[in-house]
Amino acid sequence: MKRGDNAYCVRLSAECVELSTKALLRSRGVEYPKFHDTSPALLAFKDGLPEKEASFLAKASEELSRKRALAMYGDEARGLGPDEIFEEEDAREAYDTAAESLRVCSRLASKRR
Repeated sequence: MKRGDNAYCVRLSAECVELSTKALLRSRGVEYPKFHDTSPALLAFKDGLPEKEASFLAKASEELSRKRALAMYGDEARGLGPDEIFEEEDAREAYDTAAESLRVCSRLASKRR
């Protein structure tokens, strides 16, 4: 983000959310999905997670996993590269979401049920 590589920041933020939510699910004994969006597993397991946090993490996962491919490949249909799609505001929002997701996942994973 400091280098102004907004698309790469969005991509890494998506990966952070994916990996941290998969680690949370694994810590709770839940097999995580073998795809990028973990929201279905988070919502299915929400009885084992606080509702507010499960909803936040599911939304973060769904939104950022959708943006991940655009951040890597761009939008071929519109003829736009990744750097033409994402602006500084997009990178900041993705980064903030990833940072909060990591905090939530770390806290919840450390709590034993």
